[in-house]
Amino acid sequence: MITINGKLLKKLDITAGISKLNRDWRQQLFIIEQDNDFKDELCCSLFNDKISLLEPYNEGDWIVLTVKLRSREYNGKFYHDIIVVHIESLIEDTNEDQIF
Repeated sequence: MITINGKLLKKLDITAGISKLNRDWRQQLFIIEQDNDFKDELCCSLFNDKISLLEPYNEGDWIVLTVKLRSREYNGKFYHDIIVVHIESLIEDTNEDQIF
């Protein structure tokens, strides 16, 4: 598992369908801006019951993602997914009472 910090930029609409095995599925994609020098944007995905992990967060919130990476080949091309398994808030200590 990999941990990624970033700012939630956009929640995309939930999509749904039926798999080849005739099972219902739902997916939500969302975009984060990584907390690094280049401000890279990543498109991450949540599936089925994991979609609820994103509900408490709003665009602009800083979050920590635990993800797994997956690649698959289709017609000679490789496609990559960033699949989120856990989300938590990234809260910085902003205690104004500290004296230096």
